Amino acid sequence: MTAAETDELARLRGELLAARLEVRELRARNDELQRRIDAEHASAVAFAQQVVDLRDSRSWKLTAPLRVVMRRGRG
Repeated sequence: MTAAETDELARLRGELLAARLEVRELRARNDELQRRIDAEHASAVAFAQQVVDLRDSRSWKLTAPLRVVMRRGRG
């Protein structure tokens, strides 16, 4: 193997190592972003359930006529 080939091989090995490190960093970042997405999704589901629970509540149903009157008063 010539000196030029040895140098080229060393350069390519360096590039490969750098690419592998970048892939590792990107996978870690992707994992973190996926955890954040999962947490936000869980939060959205919980809030949606709170809205459903509120609208199914007795107090929401009992105050429905008041909300109708208030809307008419604003409009």
